[in-house]
Amino acid sequence: MSSSKIRAGIADNALVVSLLTADAPRMWRADLSQLLTAALEVQDNQGKYTLVMKRAGSVEEIGTFSNKDDAVEALQVITDTLLHGNTVAPAHKKSCSWFKTLVKVVGWIIAVVFALLVLLLIFHPAPPAGYSRTSAPAVQTGVPTPADQILGK
Repeated sequence: MSSSKIRAGIADNALVVSLLTADAPRMWRADLSQLLTAALEVQDNQGKYTLVMKRAGSVEEIGTFSNKDDAVEALQVITDTLLHGNTVAPAHKKSCSWFKTLVKVVGWIIAVVFALLVLLLIFHPAPPAGYSRTSAPAVQTGVPTPADQILGK
């Protein structure tokens, strides 16, 4: 889609074009199946520039512009939309976008917490079985102590 006043998108298997810079601002819609054998062209009509769609001997006017640059820009926007497949989501699908965003955020939070737990387990291994910090006897440095007293047997 263009950021100017000429916009195009694909919705419900149709090309939808908004031409706000045309002499008579308008919306134009064409079924994508019609465009398979169509040619788009800018025609010069005595100082007015008309963007048309030609198909099998018929010519359909898309929009008329007083400025050639606007007509060429409209052609370029339509071409870019058809080539890159820019789509406009139906209105009922746009309302669910907040839910999709929420699911993505919650998924990322769960992934980060899981990664932190894995890192914690890797860098801080659990103490050996039977080891307790509270049951460790007080041993003084340089004073002989029996092994049974240290090991708790």
